[in-house]
Amino acid sequence: MNKKTLTVVIVLVVVALLGFYVVNNSNENSSRTTEVVKDTDKEKKADKENKVKEEKTKSSTDEKLNVYIDDGAIHSKLSFSENRELTKEELNDFNMAFGIYTNSSESNEEPEINVICHMFSSYYDKPENINIVDMVYYMKRDFDIDEKEFEALKKLDSFVYKDAKKLEDTVTPVGRIPKENVAKLFYNSTGVDFEKALSNSKANDKSMKLVVYLDEPYNSFYSMSSDFGVVNFAAKSGNYKDGVIALYSDKSKLVLRQEGDRLYIVSHTKK
Repeated sequence: MNKKTLTVVIVLVVVALLGFYVVNNSNENSSRTTEVVKDTDKEKKADKENKVKEEKTKSSTDEKLNVYIDDGAIHSKLSFSENRELTKEELNDFNMAFGIYTNSSESNEEPEINVICHMFSSYYDKPENINIVDMVYYMKRDFDIDEKEFEALKKLDSFVYKDAKKLEDTVTPVGRIPKENVAKLFYNSTGVDFEKALSNSKANDKSMKLVVYLDEPYNSFYSMSSDFGVVNFAAKSGNYKDGVIALYSDKSKLVLRQEGDRLYIVSHTKK
């Protein structure tokens, strides 16, 4: 074999080896890509299954209850064919629905506050007279307030931290509660437009400085609560009369009107 022929052979061998390496490496990359895609698909599927499982758990929990809360709306499966006193079982149904934590909260997770309890934070002879400050004070808040938003709060005469240079200087946490969240709870639980409560001077108590409100573009309440004061309603007795349910706790009376499978708060007053 002459030198020229040997060179050609060497070149062919090198090319062949390179080709084998490229093909093999491509297959490995393709295999890795396929595995990554499969893993991603598995994760998405698992997340979807978990969400479905959570919804089913909540639904199955609610389906077992005669009275339950869904997004602030009070649902009832109780049937009343005549005026009468409520049974112990029926009172228990209401007490479970009006507990501080939701019945669907998982034991291994942080308990979820039952939103209906915010409707028991003040006394009112009709929904329009609810004290909005008390209602909003312990509601779930967002704390992602930026500097511009904080400066807007400081311009309010009723804001208690007007002299604070920055948000971190406040003694208690300042959190945002969108007006739409408050309005939704109020309407779902009472059937009354929230604007009626807002326009009521008794309800919109400006003397309280631990809850303030910002108009456009924020349209939100801001609470400065630093403790936990959510209250439940524990009925000790109750009765049904002409489509109206009256429940009595140690301190207060809760009146609900029935419309189909829905119950609406009429009043929450001291005994």
